[in-house]
Amino acid sequence: MTNKINIYKHFLLLFLLLFKFSLSAQEPNASADPKTKKFNAGELIIGHITDAHEWHIVGDIAVPLPIILFSSEKGISIFSSARLEGDEVYNGYKLIKNDIV
Repeated sequence: MTNKINIYKHFLLLFLLLFKFSLSAQEPNASADPKTKKFNAGELIIGHITDAHEWHIVGDIAVPLPIILFSSEKGISIFSSARLEGDEVYNGYKLIKNDIV
């Protein structure tokens, strides 16, 4: 029985040592270049959401999203983003570099 306890103690000690070294290997380096930017998942996701006017389901299948605009001259305009594909103009609106003008 004591032999099994010793084996468990050694196994636990080995496990804790390996776990400690793996954690210390993942700590950020304080002397790293401060200009390097950490990965920000939220920023990446928002970037992808704002650059597409369609919802990609799978592969090449996508559903165009609605566009809702308010103009003091025209009031509220609601239409499909498919109307602005390419260089098309719809109701006086055009998509230029991801901005509707």
